Amino acid sequence: MGNPDTELPERTVYVKQNICDNTLDNAQLAKRCPLDNANNGRCADASAPARIPAGQLDRLPAELLIQVLLYTDLPSLTCFRRVNSRAMQLVDSVPQYAAIFRHCPDIIRAIISIQADAFDCNTLYATLSTTRCATCDRYKDHLYLIDCSRVCYFCFTRRPEY
Repeated sequence: MGNPDTELPERTVYVKQNICDNTLDNAQLAKRCPLDNANNGRCADASAPARIPAGQLDRLPAELLIQVLLYTDLPSLTCFRRVNSRAMQLVDSVPQYAAIFRHCPDIIRAIISIQADAFDCNTLYATLSTTRCATCDRYKDHLYLIDCSRVCYFCFTRRPEY
């Protein structure tokens, strides 16, 4: 009997693919892009009276203001949160933003890190709520931040548009 390695048929040998996937999974986002959401210690309620006003925005009803913020991109929401405590309270009171922060804060960090401003908070929430790949209808496990679409590993590594 000869060497078992040389007797294996070629089709059973696994060849590792050289894939440059440009993912942010090992980027230490929590350390490099800290978020102040957990540190504010306030109850997020847009209708609550504020000690510091949000200027002309306080003239709008809370429901309308939340809708405006919902259709704002994440880097802009983050900048608006830094204006004052009332702005922080308003952004934190958007239910979709709060859910994204609660369940996947690293996605917010990644979006801020690469300044992905081509889609709004509502689009991101809707995309994260889907279960299928945007291209092939398989189960998705990647979020493509360029256009805010969910893609499966197969499409992510083999299709040129990703």
